Amino acid sequence: MKKTTLLFMLVCFSAFTSYAQDFSRQINNYLKTETKTLHIEANDMQEYSITDQYHSNQGNVDMVYINQSYNGIPVYNAMLNLTIKNGKIAYAASNLEANITSRIANTNPALTPKAAIEKAAQYLNLSFDKDIKLLEAKNSNYTLFAAGTISEEPIAVKLFLKPVADGTIKLVWEVNINRMNTGK
Repeated sequence: MKKTTLLFMLVCFSAFTSYAQDFSRQINNYLKTETKTLHIEANDMQEYSITDQYHSNQGNVDMVYINQSYNGIPVYNAMLNLTIKNGKIAYAASNLEANITSRIANTNPALTPKAAIEKAAQYLNLSFDKDIKLLEAKNSNYTLFAAGTISEEPIAVKLFLKPVADGTIKLVWEVNINRMNTGK
């Protein structure tokens, strides 16, 4: 089986007990007071989402993982990882993007999710079935299509803002195609 992902994100986590606790007050206070430490401006973190949250009995700490967003679109790999102990932030690791407002030219995708699949299929030299069926549209940033003739599993298409080498942040579709096993 050959897996292909045009834009691949892998995050590995240690085994922690998962539970939900609201740390939004601590997070918001930290973001307001530590902008210099994080090398960002206050408006760079107006939007974010908690992507994962775990409690570790070892050390009695909570791990909270935050993804930076802009206009409801996640910024690719722009993460803030927090360790919270006794209700206070004990450690932070940041990969946040600074000055995002001035670095983003457009938040309206030029391609539809289906057109993004077609472009990915062309790039991979796969024959694309134009009648591919939409299975689920969670929101405008995430859709799931039937596998069709190009993938062994349904094809997930996600919208991201991706920092690029020239310093700008571009709108991109992540297309996950698990190519059919052709025996090659």
